[in-house]
Amino acid sequence: DLRRDLGKLQISAFKWAAPGIDAKHRVDSDDPEECMFLMDPSFVTPTFWVLAPVFGYLDWMLDQDMEAPYSSYRELLQHLYAQDPVGRRLVLKAPSHTSFVDELLRQFPDMMVVQTHRNPVKVTGSVNSLFATLHSAVCDDPDLPRMARSNLHMLQRLADDNLAARDHLDEGRILDVHFEDLVADPIGTVRLIHHAYDLELSDTDVRRLEVYLERRPRHRFGKHVYRAEDFGL
Repeated sequence: DLRRDLGKLQISAFKWAAPGIDAKHRVDSDDPEECMFLMDPSFVTPTFWVLAPVFGYLDWMLDQDMEAPYSSYRELLQHLYAQDPVGRRLVLKAPSHTSFVDELLRQFPDMMVVQTHRNPVKVTGSVNSLFATLHSAVCDDPDLPRMARSNLHMLQRLADDNLAARDHLDEGRILDVHFEDLVADPIGTVRLIHHAYDLELSDTDVRRLEVYLERRPRHRFGKHVYRAEDFGL
């Protein structure tokens, strides 16, 4: 498949430009990736800020109406889903959805939503470290303290918007999972999610999870180390 070959070439070039990226965010042509890239054709997307220090764009994007971008996102997912003869359930993930719960649920009223939670200090440090690697791939001398302040503003905005949306949602509409629980007991967390949404989890499914965890233990690609003071925070 020429698309896969092209994808492998693109990933190789990206890893050359962003050394150490796998310890922070594993990237591979045959691995899952965040669905936020499906927002890119709308030109209202967090991708541009994630991949480059476009400060003015970030400020502009955070104030945009996201209904049209999420409509485009839905249409692209429909196109991808139509190519699957089995009709499997789509499992999607992107932290950027945190700020747009209302828009997401208007496009997908029957979506099963799981929200993960982690200490915001650690989240901020991790995000800054990841973005420093990504921005350094396209910029010789990135302004990391300025980037960190922009990320702090962005993360606060995501949290505020999420809380505002959840204030008017029915209790139980979103399933909450803590990051520490997910790391300590990933299979137990998967069981919890399936039980909460009345989904079947077979013994075969569990065995596949066990094999995956054996092959991909945490920190397999290196430990992600970061400090707030490295970014002036």
